[in-house]
Amino acid sequence: MIPSPVRFPGWCAGCVGTSRPAFRRLGWLTRRVAAADRSAVWREVILPQPVQVLLTAIVIVADWIASNEQFFPYGFRQEDAPDRLQQAWEERDLPTPWRTVDTAGVDAARLFARRFAMPAGSQPYPVQAAVVEQARVMPLPGLLIVEASMGDRLPAPRARGVIPMRFGRH
Repeated sequence: MIPSPVRFPGWCAGCVGTSRPAFRRLGWLTRRVAAADRSAVWREVILPQPVQVLLTAIVIVADWIASNEQFFPYGFRQEDAPDRLQQAWEERDLPTPWRTVDTAGVDAARLFARRFAMPAGSQPYPVQAAVVEQARVMPLPGLLIVEASMGDRLPAPRARGVIPMRFGRH
């Protein structure tokens, strides 16, 4: 196992303010958000793995967005663009967060009809109904891998709606 900063309290003791640029930025940011007095407490926190995964995902997405030169041009001067963040956020036009809906007791045909523009009276393919059923009986949250020869992408969105609701992730 590779050591992780959040699993080993004190991993960075004494490193803020050293010559390493990343740690200098971390020190600057800590002071900027007035969190210097919290670092001793935070150093002792051990984050659960799901929290580490979500925080890593947030950093990756934030880096991806911030690295887009169209929204955040290189060589800018803060005084030239005081509303740069707001402008980039508006231009990015991210969709509203996805929310689960209660699917308990709703058969696969109705789930598909509500989610997709299907003709009246149409039924989901057997593999689509099977995916919904498997999502409903999974003992733990996990990955549901579907292999079907029809090349259908529709089972995944329905399972995506069932699994989070079933395991309280909504």
